[in-house]
Amino acid sequence: MTFSLCFLLVTCTPIEIAWTSLLESRWTQDIPPVLLILGGDQQAPGLLGFSSYIRLNYAVRFWRQGKVRFLVVSGGVQRDYGDSPPLAREMRDFLLGHGIPASAILTEEGSGTTLENFRMSRPVMEKLAGDKGFLTSDYHSGRALRVSERMGLHWRPVPVPDVRKRWTIWAQRWPLAFELSKETAKWVWYAVHGWI
Repeated sequence: MTFSLCFLLVTCTPIEIAWTSLLESRWTQDIPPVLLILGGDQQAPGLLGFSSYIRLNYAVRFWRQGKVRFLVVSGGVQRDYGDSPPLAREMRDFLLGHGIPASAILTEEGSGTTLENFRMSRPVMEKLAGDKGFLTSDYHSGRALRVSERMGLHWRPVPVPDVRKRWTIWAQRWPLAFELSKETAKWVWYAVHGWI
């Protein structure tokens, strides 16, 4: 009975949209000119995952609209893919391939967590003039905002629709439920450690 109820909730209701609403930060159309892109996932060594891909696509869009002057990409070698290049390098290559000049892209290649993304990107970001913000997936933006605030950073969150896009695909609903479960567990872990 419990399994049937869970199956119906995840498959046939917008529960993941409601769940995402609890996790995300406020939305904005005011994109700052200096934007940190938090690394997401990889599908395999050297292959961007969907969350990383969608974040980068929005960064390219904001660049082409003239809203952004500098993009800082953050992410180290993923734990499961020790032989692959740092995620930030793959993200930079994606941006270069979409016509963004190398002079507008800076990298931070050592971080493996949200906390490290901010800690290790901070020196890079602070060298750049202008209002600052960070771009990440909708479901991740709330925790990222609280981490940045805890560190005394006044960077504007720029969430992009990740769960909100993927949820429309039926086959994505169960993977999204798993992703949201992981993100909720990370909220608890970060709270216990005093990082948010």
